[in-house]
Amino acid sequence: MKHTLPLLLLALGAHTAHAAVISWGSATALSTTAGNSSQVSTTGTVHHAINGLQVSATAEDPLVNGTTFSYVKGGGNGTSPVGNLWIAGSTGDTTYNTLLSSANFGLGGPSVTISLGDGSTLGGAAFVIGQEYEIQIWYVDDRASQDARVMTFGDGLGNNVNLNDQFAIGTFTANGTTQDLSAVANGFGQAHINALQVRAVPEPSSAVLISLGGIALILHRRK
Repeated sequence: MKHTLPLLLLALGAHTAHAAVISWGSATALSTTAGNSSQVSTTGTVHHAINGLQVSATAEDPLVNGTTFSYVKGGGNGTSPVGNLWIAGSTGDTTYNTLLSSANFGLGGPSVTISLGDGSTLGGAAFVIGQEYEIQIWYVDDRASQDARVMTFGDGLGNNVNLNDQFAIGTFTANGTTQDLSAVANGFGQAHINALQVRAVPEPSSAVLISLGGIALILHRRK
């Protein structure tokens, strides 16, 4: 099933900018083997996770490796199927294939800023200042005529990752209720995004902190 994200749910600048540093891991190739949905991170708890526009009235939000990716519903550019973007995944995990076959091909230009935490379906709920979050993002288009395309995602502060039929995971500590995510198309007209999830990274529980404090006190007394 092929879907697209709508243009109208993107915040492209009408917000107070907050740009915490995103520390990116390496771009990772997509697995084509059964069970490849394990590439979907399960760290911490889900803040929000999104997929493409629901085209079929009977389509359900895909559940991938325990995470439900909500279809972004609404009007805007690209509300019709754009073709199977994840051709190589046809023999892999079915639910992961559904996730990867969705894309927005009209984000508003070759270089845009998405406001995460702005309350929209795409951006998700506001962030808690001081909380650490993990972001995982996918860019896939392995159709023969577009397979060389590269998308660059970043925090607007020069910390970027390049994706070409890959995903990447980054972490940031919120310094505001929103977080800018830049999306830049390299050599083509419209920035693309297939899927995205943001997860809150848990802090140590009170019991763990008390235990660590007790251990530290014991070690101090022994000294």
